[in-house]
Amino acid sequence: MKKSIFLFLAVAGFLIGCTNEKGEVPVPDQTCVSDSVKYLVQVLITDNSFTPSSINIIAGDTVSWTYPAGTSAHDVTCNGTNGSVTAAGGTSWASSIILPGDPAFKQVISVAGNYTYVCTIHGSAMTGTIVVKPRCQ
Repeated sequence: MKKSIFLFLAVAGFLIGCTNEKGEVPVPDQTCVSDSVKYLVQVLITDNSFTPSSINIIAGDTVSWTYPAGTSAHDVTCNGTNGSVTAAGGTSWASSIILPGDPAFKQVISVAGNYTYVCTIHGSAMTGTIVVKPRCQ
């Protein structure tokens, strides 16, 4: 019985310590991601799409677009033209023409924000998005 009361009081004290003065459990700050590992995120180019069409990364990560097989040429462009959108202060890029079997096109994205990229050959029918969260310092 004494152990049960002690356990109850210990848990109650812990829970009280985890709340703020309003009795709410604080939500951790989500403005940046604390991860020192830099990732390589792969996007597959097919004849008519980017897969996945939307990715989430952390500033400083690398995105790699590969086109292993298909029948048409593509590019990957994010420079504020042709429907592409670069985050404010962010990196712009434009690959050369990518043919099936060509080496991957890689881009490091260092500035947080939302990016929309496009295949300028196929226009708005072939777009992708990248959401870049800031990396905590």
